[in-house]
Amino acid sequence: MSRSTNNRWHLPSIYLTNVRSLRYKVDELTAVLETNNIEIGCITESWLDENIATDSIDITNYTCYRHDRADGRRGGGVVCYINNQWPCTRLQSLETPESESVWLLLRRPVMPRQVSHIAIGAIYHPPGAPSGAMVHHIISAVDTIISQHPHAGVVIVGDFNTLDDRSIRSYPLKQVVHVPTRGHATLDKIYTNIENWYKVPHTIPSIASADHYGVLLLPQTEVTLEPNRQFITTRCISSNSQSFCRL
Repeated sequence: MSRSTNNRWHLPSIYLTNVRSLRYKVDELTAVLETNNIEIGCITESWLDENIATDSIDITNYTCYRHDRADGRRGGGVVCYINNQWPCTRLQSLETPESESVWLLLRRPVMPRQVSHIAIGAIYHPPGAPSGAMVHHIISAVDTIISQHPHAGVVIVGDFNTLDDRSIRSYPLKQVVHVPTRGHATLDKIYTNIENWYKVPHTIPSIASADHYGVLLLPQTEVTLEPNRQFITTRCISSNSQSFCRL
């Protein structure tokens, strides 16, 4: 293994939290993003709808991407704030009305050779919702991204509640949050294939009246590079369509 240091590039700092209504908490969120030098802020349970204009939740120097709950029920929704220094493309073709998610692809002019792009998936999986559809949605989206950008760093963040994530973790994506994020439970999680480029995530206090801690994922200044390995992930031939094999 070797170590890599480079002052010309860095990977983005990422913040994740469940706010339980964003509309009246934008000032507090702005303070968190600015104080912690956050470049990607991912918010679940935004509780937005078509009657709330995006410019009412805008934050200076960030571009806002939102996916509101589609069926008119109160709650849910996902919002991502991307610092304008990170050129970003929304992968809206990967999003579906049934899945509360935002998918984004980021790339700066100078990136590390081993990581060509950063792909962000922000997810809200409601309590009690069946796991199968969401797992299929996530893995299908990642399949598409990796097929087009084989060296992309994938970072999937969100409030997953009771999602059965075994197939996601065998993709292979590593779940790196191992501290409670609501009470004694770890509901807010981060799955990634570039965990060695980041420090161990840690929590910070919740925003206003929200009952979830915030999670910070900050990049390493020095990275241990593993020998080049290629993973081929295929659906196993079995009765369980969510099973995956790593070859």
